[in-house]
Amino acid sequence: MAETEERSLDNFFAKRDKKKKKERSNRAASAAGAAGSAGGSSGAAGRR
Repeated sequence: MAETEERSLDNFFAKRDKKKKKERSNRAASAAGAAGSAGGSSGAAGRR
């Protein structure tokens, strides 16, 4: 029982982290594209 529970938690966190990473990279890409001409892309990279 506990083993199955642990595995499902691992899956949950793995999926959540993957989703977060995807969203973050999408957001960073669009932010860099929008702020790239203004020179703000380096600031966005440093904030991470």
